[in-house]
Amino acid sequence: MRGFRVKTHVILGLFTVFGGAACGAAGGPDLSGLYDVEAHTVNTTGCGLGSSVTDVTWFSVKPPPAGGDGFVAFSCAAPDATMCTATLGLSVDKPGGPGWTGVLDFATGGDGNVPCVLGHVTTTGSLAGDGLTVQFQKRTYELQDATLLGIYCTAQAAAQMGTSMPCVSSEDLSGLRR
Repeated sequence: MRGFRVKTHVILGLFTVFGGAACGAAGGPDLSGLYDVEAHTVNTTGCGLGSSVTDVTWFSVKPPPAGGDGFVAFSCAAPDATMCTATLGLSVDKPGGPGWTGVLDFATGGDGNVPCVLGHVTTTGSLAGDGLTVQFQKRTYELQDATLLGIYCTAQAAAQMGTSMPCVSSEDLSGLRR
């Protein structure tokens, strides 16, 4: 795609929680396990409270298939880790706060024919105080600007704008470890 530039801090899957082995060898808590969904909401128009999503009943969090620090979460067809195949849409890779954080910055267009779109996606994944409940929160910020051309329509520009851009979607997922 012409004019497409991507620079990421995280981009290994849709819901990838990169973080080390058990007990967070890379500094964060161990989020791995099989979970019953307690709540799952999505807002496709902003960062306010979203609508309930009922298409996922169970999910599994495990190390990434490609190796490296972290975890990848999969939706499950049954409460059995072998039945978990489709990735979910959240990504984190660095220990931070009570869990893990991740950032994806991107830019598309800006070639004169297509308006520049800057994007900044933030995700957090953490364990609740009980150590059994995992919580994920994703926020997507975007700005479309027809005046940003060429060298100004970059992932670096998106990173600099960050959360000052309008929030265009949010997702929250929590689950109880089985």
